[in-house]
Amino acid sequence: MNIKLLLCLALGLCGGSRASARALRLWSDDELMKASNLVVVGQPIAMQDLNETNSLGWSSTATFQPRFRGVETPFKVLEVKTTMFETDEPAQHMWSPQSGKKYRVLCEKTFKLVVK
Repeated sequence: MNIKLLLCLALGLCGGSRASARALRLWSDDELMKASNLVVVGQPIAMQDLNETNSLGWSSTATFQPRFRGVETPFKVLEVKTTMFETDEPAQHMWSPQSGKKYRVLCEKTFKLVVK
């Protein structure tokens, strides 16, 4: 199963019954890479259940009991893509630097893990 779809499903299940209905957009790999200025691709190398739960501040209802499990998952970084840019759009909440009239990519670089 596609890991992005699995993550979207997992996050959707955490929404509980209080979440409003809304359209869910599935992003392709190319769309994600183009819209991001930092991408880290990793591979999980272990997983440990921390034997703890937390409600994360969510209220309980008759049909939803927020008990999220603590899980520790270290990753091996396989690839890092970064983009340096300039824009006239000031940084703010839900910032989209590409929406600035003077957005310009200065440099793009991809670093890949090489095992010798």
